[in-house]
Amino acid sequence: MTDELGPNTRKLLSMYIASEAILKGGGFADGIKFIQDDVTRALKIATAKDKMMQAINAIREFDDYKTWDDEKIAGLLVEKIEERKHGRSPRR
Repeated sequence: MTDELGPNTRKLLSMYIASEAILKGGGFADGIKFIQDDVTRALKIATAKDKMMQAINAIREFDDYKTWDDEKIAGLLVEKIEERKHGRSPRR
């Protein structure tokens, strides 16, 4: 992953950061801690980046996606997440 992220990679990373900032079952206090505590924020962002790259690299293992760059795979993942979030069936 390069330092400059494309729009799909930024969107996917923001999704991962949001899920790390307030974990399932968490609440308002977790969000405040994420905003106010530099160490917590840095750790959660690093974890989110790690998880994003693990997901991208897992997709790249499939033959159909071996030549895709991070940005293209991130776009695919964002599309699938949005489909699921909005209750639409993934296209085949």
